[in-house]
Amino acid sequence: SGEASLLAGTPRTGVLDFDVDAGDESLAVDGVGAAASFNNPGSLVITTAGDTLYVSDEQNERIRFIDVRTGKVGSGLAGRVAGTADGPGTLAQFASPFGLAMPTDNDPLYVADRNAQTIRRITMPGFREVNTREWEGEAMDRFSDDLAFGLAADVEDSAYATGSIRRFGTEVWDLFVSKTSASGTRLWTVRTTGTDGHAVGRSIAVTSTTERNPHLYVVGWFNGSDTVFNGQGPFSAQDNQAELFVLRM
Repeated sequence: SGEASLLAGTPRTGVLDFDVDAGDESLAVDGVGAAASFNNPGSLVITTAGDTLYVSDEQNERIRFIDVRTGKVGSGLAGRVAGTADGPGTLAQFASPFGLAMPTDNDPLYVADRNAQTIRRITMPGFREVNTREWEGEAMDRFSDDLAFGLAADVEDSAYATGSIRRFGTEVWDLFVSKTSASGTRLWTVRTTGTDGHAVGRSIAVTSTTERNPHLYVVGWFNGSDTVFNGQGPFSAQDNQAELFVLRM
């Protein structure tokens, strides 16, 4: 069996109020181990060498890094205040950054900027610059909201995202998967057939970084009734509680 231990961050207990805590610099302290603090860390990726972790610190609106060997946390990578501006280092802005992905050559680092409804990329060598990759225009025309949570990347500089998008004029949320590359964005949706369902993708993985058409695996949850995944189903959550799933595409 494995043994869990603290790498970085100050443990917090009790009821957390993210609205009150947002922007609280006491929750964005750099340091070593428990001397550092985070405010709702969302996702992380590790470099190929295994020496550095990158963390999306959602309520602090920044991407931070951890030295795996020492547990030292730093904040100079990208972001500091809420917004959508591109730019170098802390001049860049994020709006609830969540999912992270990085190809095997460690460049670039992709960020699912959840409330901005965008995919951001951080070029890693030298002076770090943040650039925005917008969602496909068709997606924004068809859906009134979309939230990106999970990201994966391949060696061809493509980013795969998953999350949830709300159908315009309804309270039904469908799961989506998108692929963003130099040639544009392709969007897939996994629609529910019911009128009250939610299907949310939380994490995504690519089977191979070299396959021409790799399989994608999505982990998420759904509730409500009559949820159909790629023509399979319908499935119904028990007593309207969230049910977990793994989806292969």
